[in-house]
Amino acid sequence: MHDLPPTSGRETLEIDLPLDPHTESAEDVSHLVSQFLREIDACCLERRVSPSDVLQALSITTAVHVARVEAQRRSGKLVALPLIGVELSAARRPTAEAA
Repeated sequence: MHDLPPTSGRETLEIDLPLDPHTESAEDVSHLVSQFLREIDACCLERRVSPSDVLQALSITTAVHVARVEAQRRSGKLVALPLIGVELSAARRPTAEAA
């Protein structure tokens, strides 16, 4: 990993990530990635969010989206999954006392 030098003004970071051959709309992918990154930035500015927590949130979001799409495919109906009262079980790290 390389540290990026401080930037002045608006700079860009180029990353070569080819799209999947089954991509239907590169524009939609670009829009979603931009939206996700804006939300992550906003959240990280409000509080300290670790990179691993960001990754977990994206993984959970992906899993929920896949489940919703599959439910819609089976039922033929739009499935709304409001995240009300969602409980996430935190993995417990062993304490020094338990070791």
